[in-house]
Amino acid sequence: MKNIKKNQRGFTLIEILLYIALFVIFISIIMSMFTTVMESYGRSFSESSIQQDSQYIIERLSYDIHRADSIVTPASIGGTGNSLVLQINGQNYSYTLSNGQLTLSDGINAFFVNSDLSSINTITFTRIGNPLGKHTIKAEFNIISNRELVGESKSETYTTTFGTR
Repeated sequence: MKNIKKNQRGFTLIEILLYIALFVIFISIIMSMFTTVMESYGRSFSESSIQQDSQYIIERLSYDIHRADSIVTPASIGGTGNSLVLQINGQNYSYTLSNGQLTLSDGINAFFVNSDLSSINTITFTRIGNPLGKHTIKAEFNIISNRELVGESKSETYTTTFGTR
């Protein structure tokens, strides 16, 4: 007869299956947490890009309208359009929307007012006020994040008014 050693080292099949099951559960929990964190980051990134771009658009419009000598377009009170032309120190500055980008042009140079992280869906400029008062513009625009979120798209609509000095 052979001697059978009772102190053999190793794992049984049941122990290996138990370790694998625990490992799979652990990895599933880690992946679920990672997915939640990444979705939260994506949502936060989208909201942040919309807020930053909209704040810059509003500040830039305010700066240019406050220093404008006159408003060329929209020309009359109650007039509405998707472009704004201001005359500042004898030079025309125009805001126009093209392919989701709000463009500011001074006749020589042109640049995008919003970043590539967002798109402007619509923009409307309305001239308001009275004929003898200072020129006032109401701007309303819808801005959309270019960062894709699963099953949702982040967008905001802003409405504000600006007056010349």
